[in-house]
Amino acid sequence: MLKNNFCKDFRLTSLQDFSHLKSGSNRSKQKIVIGYWKKSRLNQTNTRIGISVSKKVGKAIRRNRIKRIIREFFRLSNYRYLGIDILFVVSPNINKFFQDQKSAEMNIKNSLEQIFCKI
Repeated sequence: MLKNNFCKDFRLTSLQDFSHLKSGSNRSKQKIVIGYWKKSRLNQTNTRIGISVSKKVGKAIRRNRIKRIIREFFRLSNYRYLGIDILFVVSPNINKFFQDQKSAEMNIKNSLEQIFCKI
């Protein structure tokens, strides 16, 4: 049976991981999410993700909800074993485009799907 948890093997945890991704990585910019990806510096088979949501996006409840949506999308996807590191940066412009929660969630998922198609 496939394990569907989101353990530390699938997370970017250190500052070195984040700085490794910022320099010389591939990038895909969607309307509300920017994705940076690069081959894992640890040469793992697991795909590790990091999520950055600015305080400009909203209060903690909104920021945590967005991070939960991104983690859940990744957890249920087939992209868990590509051997790359991915950083998702959520744009503060999300508030300009979407006022209700449902449309924001759908557009975040669509943006993530488009980013993964480019990888």
